[in-house]
Amino acid sequence: MQNIWHEFKQLLNSDYNINISDSAVSQLKIYLNELREWNKKFNLISGGSEEEIIWRHFFDSIICNVLIKEHFKLNNPIIVDIGTGAGFPGLAAKIANPGINLTLIDSVKKKCSFLEHIINKLKLTNIKVLSERAELLGQNKEYRNSYDFVLSRALCKFSPNLELALPFLKTGGFALIYKTENTLYESKNKITPALEILGGKWIKDFVYTIPDKQKNYAIIILEKINKTPDRYPRKSGIPQKRPL
Repeated sequence: MQNIWHEFKQLLNSDYNINISDSAVSQLKIYLNELREWNKKFNLISGGSEEEIIWRHFFDSIICNVLIKEHFKLNNPIIVDIGTGAGFPGLAAKIANPGINLTLIDSVKKKCSFLEHIINKLKLTNIKVLSERAELLGQNKEYRNSYDFVLSRALCKFSPNLELALPFLKTGGFALIYKTENTLYESKNKITPALEILGGKWIKDFVYTIPDKQKNYAIIILEKINKTPDRYPRKSGIPQKRPL
């Protein structure tokens, strides 16, 4: 396993200019062990070998720090991760970049219990966990129009995903949406009307590879250029049932 962690650090540094500290690696090792133990009871993630967690979850999550650094020049961006599940990508990204001020949102209480547990165990600061639906929090004045970035990985189809994500952003903020490369360009054509309604603009896509995987992955960068109309997001379930 030590060789995998060395390769993990080296690849992030050489290919993406992300320097992971030794203390961050130590925290990720604890995170991995706790996740595997909890996963035996609660099925927090599919799969669960150490190698799969390191590459498919940690590496994949931390990649977004490239784009956060590129699009935000200050050291302490305010970020929300919607549908975070077991903390991906937000929690792993914060461990690699401790300056992030992070909110994790998931509607499943057992997943939020795990997140609270690992946050306390790692003694992380400037991070909160909210067990609620994104549709409701996106209409809450405390969270709406409040974030520099919103992260979303494997949440739902693209158009509903945008409706849940963009209301959280300040104007000028960015949504980082994880996709596989083979859905990338099809998605771009389909979500143009939704982007226009919600006040967003497609900036670019960032394609990358994960070791031992046979396909490429992508993060789509969207900028919020106009205020999202007050009616969005609609009530729970409607964005998925009647996508824009």
